[in-house]
Amino acid sequence: MARKLFLAIGIILILSACGLFSKEDDSKPSNGNTTTEWVRITDGAEYRTFSITPSDATPFDMHIVRLDPKQVRFRVHYQPAQAYTYNSWQEQLAPEAIAFINANFFSEDNVAIGLVIADGTLYGTTLVGYGGMFAINADGSPTLLSLARTPYRGTGYTQAIQSFPMLIEPDGTPSTIGQGFDELARRTAIAQDDKGYIYLMSTGTLGQISLRELQNWLLNSELNIKVAFALDGGRSSLMYVRTEPPIQIPSLVRVPIILAVYER
Repeated sequence: MARKLFLAIGIILILSACGLFSKEDDSKPSNGNTTTEWVRITDGAEYRTFSITPSDATPFDMHIVRLDPKQVRFRVHYQPAQAYTYNSWQEQLAPEAIAFINANFFSEDNVAIGLVIADGTLYGTTLVGYGGMFAINADGSPTLLSLARTPYRGTGYTQAIQSFPMLIEPDGTPSTIGQGFDELARRTAIAQDDKGYIYLMSTGTLGQISLRELQNWLLNSELNIKVAFALDGGRSSLMYVRTEPPIQIPSLVRVPIILAVYER
């Protein structure tokens, strides 16, 4: 009995050292329904998982929400220096939100790195020469840009987030691989396919993948992705999807910037 007790304590200590338990958020992660087919959430929104086996990491399920911009609307939630736990974001945004995901990288004082536009109000300054931008035009249509190819010049967007690195350029070609592309981490990403659908992606609570392998998977998947960039990953990665039961992938730290999706 004593041996089993010591073994259990050892496992808990190892998990704690890996950052899988956090005082920042006591929510219980739930990756919900694993499905290999698209499941309708509501008009213009579907959910699916894809099994991925990285060459240098444990297999995991990629959680993906596919969105028709003509049937849903996007909104950015952000107040500089105000960060919230996953539970708090869920209390604020669910069940009205179809889905939400973390967005920009941010500083230690919870200020966004790059530009944020939330309900028409601009915060911060744009990334220059690198990274990507997801923005909503006045008519509600989305734009997904490579900032190296198409710098932000003050176009009248109503909502916008920026992050890095680019994974796939707008012409469907792979982005240049840079520093950190071989490091394993939890990941979130945003993408658009050849039909204009928007994809929100998460590696889940425990899934890890390098940016190099994520790029390769996106290029060779059946999704026909034409442009994609990574969002803030690691301990900041979070996702909520309004399935039944909900998909809940909590962050391990407080997060100040959220991209949410709602019914029109």
